[in-house]
Parts: sequence; C-alpha cells; structure tokens
Amino acid sequence: MLQMLDYLHSQGYAHCDLKPANIFVVSDSVVKIGDLGLMQPLIDDHFFIANPIGTVHYMAPSIKRIQRGEMAKIHKNVDFYSLGLLMFRLVTAYHYTLGYIKQDWLGLEGLFTVVIGLAQQNWGTAETVNS
Repeated sequence: MLQMLDYLHSQGYAHCDLKPANIFVVSDSVVKIGDLGLMQPLIDDHFFIANPIGTVHYMAPSIKRIQRGEMAKIHKNVDFYSLGLLMFRLVTAYHYTLGYIKQDWLGLEGLFTVVIGLAQQNWGTAETVNS
C-alpha cells in the first residue's frame, strides 16, 4: 500500500479517502486502492480544498480543522495518516473512533495469513530457503 501511495503521489495526486472499503485484495500478492473520486491534484506536494473531504474516521486532523468555505493548503501526507489508521485497525481490529473491536475485520490471523502467503510466494518456504 505504501508503494501505491508513493506512486500516486509521484504522479501528482493525493487520494484523500483511504479507508478499508477502498482497499481491494485482488489475490494473495495484489492489493489495489480504489475509489479515486476524491483524489486531488498536487502542487508542490500540497493540494487546496475549501471543504473537508474524505471519511471522517480516517481523516487527518489538518482536514478536519478546515472551516467550510475557507481555502486550505493541505500536504499530501494526509494519505499516510489515513493509511496509519487503516493499518492500526487491520492489525488490532480496534476501531479507534468508535472504541470497539469489529468482529468482521481481518485481524491479526488474517493479516499473518496474507503476509505468510506473500513471503512464501516471493521467498519460498523455509524448506526451500534452507536447502
């Protein structure tokens, strides 16, 4: 996901709405970011908005503080803030803004399954590495 964000930013855009519903696991080794409807063009690593955009539970504080109608200069790193919250929720299954553990979330077991699958695909199993 970090590589995808880095690529998006290198192409001159900020996603502005990273959340679990916008992350798609296509296969064991392919993850995609979707819903580019709120994407903003970057000018010198910043974008300009006059109203808060994104999903409030994954929104960076700099976006939450915007007063409606007031133009604000926002740094592209708001995407990394959202990604950090998303990863925290992925690993802990804890929804930080609602204060509860969501039972239908991937959680640690699912995360380890994906990571182990990727590691085996890219580096082989422990048996093949040691032989």
